[in-house]
Amino acid sequence: MAIGDIAIDEAAPIAFDGDDDVKLTVTIHGGTGNLRQGIVREIFVRFDLAEGLHIYGAPEPDGMVATEVTVDGPTGLIVEAPILPPVEPLT
Repeated sequence: MAIGDIAIDEAAPIAFDGDDDVKLTVTIHGGTGNLRQGIVREIFVRFDLAEGLHIYGAPEPDGMVATEVTVDGPTGLIVEAPILPPVEPLT
């Protein structure tokens, strides 16, 4: 961790997606990006938002939808509950 952010290992597999307003970076933390049976790895999803944009977490305001990340994989893959940043209301 560096200055409150996760330092992404340049050697780990990294996937990028999104558009001009929302950019996604997804990577596996630890083990140089390898997934092996019986070893816990963390998947990090980073949202880089254009100025003025924000995303919602639960509980979201009326009429809005909370951002959700799902992980799908082969039989035997165990996915634990996500660790999310704290949500705070904006006015």
